[in-house]
Amino acid sequence: MVAKNDSGRFDKAFGVKFPMLEPSVYVPPPPTSYLREWHPWVRCAFRFAFLYWVIYMLPSQAAVSPPHALSPWVGRHIFHLTGGAANWHPTGSSDTAMDYVTVAISVVAALTGALFWSIVGEARAKRKEYWTLYAWLRLILRFTLAVTLLSYGFAKILPAQFGPLSPYGLTETYGDSSPMHLLWTFMGQSRPYMMFGGLMEVVPGVLLLFRRTSTVGLLSAAAVLLNVVMLNFSYDVPVKLYSGHLLLMSLFLLLPDARPIWNFLVERKEASLTGVWVPRFERKPLRIGAHVLQGLVVVGALFFVIWTSYAETQTRANVGPLQGVYAVDAVKGFGTDARWAQAFFDDRYGQHYFGLIGPDKKPIKFPVTYDLTTQTMRINDEKSAASFQWSKDASGELNFVGAFRGETASLHLRQTSPETFALNTRGFHWVTEDSYNH
Repeated sequence: MVAKNDSGRFDKAFGVKFPMLEPSVYVPPPPTSYLREWHPWVRCAFRFAFLYWVIYMLPSQAAVSPPHALSPWVGRHIFHLTGGAANWHPTGSSDTAMDYVTVAISVVAALTGALFWSIVGEARAKRKEYWTLYAWLRLILRFTLAVTLLSYGFAKILPAQFGPLSPYGLTETYGDSSPMHLLWTFMGQSRPYMMFGGLMEVVPGVLLLFRRTSTVGLLSAAAVLLNVVMLNFSYDVPVKLYSGHLLLMSLFLLLPDARPIWNFLVERKEASLTGVWVPRFERKPLRIGAHVLQGLVVVGALFFVIWTSYAETQTRANVGPLQGVYAVDAVKGFGTDARWAQAFFDDRYGQHYFGLIGPDKKPIKFPVTYDLTTQTMRINDEKSAASFQWSKDASGELNFVGAFRGETASLHLRQTSPETFALNTRGFHWVTEDSYNH
């Protein structure tokens, strides 16, 4: 942005002015700018936005968030939901029917509150603007958005969000994969691209922590989040509501600087970023305390997101003792003896799985638990309760002996190297003489 009163050595070097890079010429918006009156419709819109964001940022526990507590009743009596959709239940999705009902309740509550607030406020005719309240709301939203971007970014860099291809992922066909699992496979297969994607979230997250760089942070955050929203909608990832709110949050925070950004980038006019900031404390001890508190919040947020991402990587590393893909050399007692061609042992979301794959590439998998002391694997399935003892030699061959569905069963398995899969062997090539698109 070009500010009319800025000057400095950057003018001579580049022919343009960079106020963001010249701390000595940075001047906060004059206090008089906060004395401008708002149009009545702007005041009404702010009241709704303020109430909605406050309600949305409440913790999701029913005791703290009234919309969360009311959702089951509203879902059953207003939207006529039944079954599992009519109640909160453990899930990895944030796009459940209850989540949509909660958003609807929040919108109605914010509209109702804004209506009463506007009736009382306009009747008293004392408050013509909400600059200070707006500034505090922006500060909270900005730090919320920053911490969220940092957490998702570091989860990709470490990595914790997308892990390496699992044994099941290596044997699964594209046709049997869900769109979300295909996206997870695509991201997890390339560590450099995954880290790049994480860096593109960390950079705006860091920029949002500081006032001088907040606008460029918001512009980059909006671009990154738009891509995230498109991925979530295109690959049916059940965080559409959440990612949509984050994108909306970044656009909401850009509103005060929308006009100068338009003037500078589109109309090619001189423009000056103003923003809306929390009023400066008059007393020096309060200013120092505020800076110290901000520093503690920044350091604490960074430590939290890095630690949680690291903890997730440690959880991923806790795999079962037999993790891997195996060729089936001999089988007896698992349905049709000649049916199974491959077997795999995998871990997903803290649960161990054992699976068998036939020539048709249609896998069946069972949740299992291991007893390392007795080298026993137990299948925890109501219809397929079974227990096996295994032995494993130095070459990776496994022998299982036990009972499956009341009948004697045995397996002889030979471990397959992950490097036998084309997805893991192709690698990177600067020069490609012929297209390798198998």
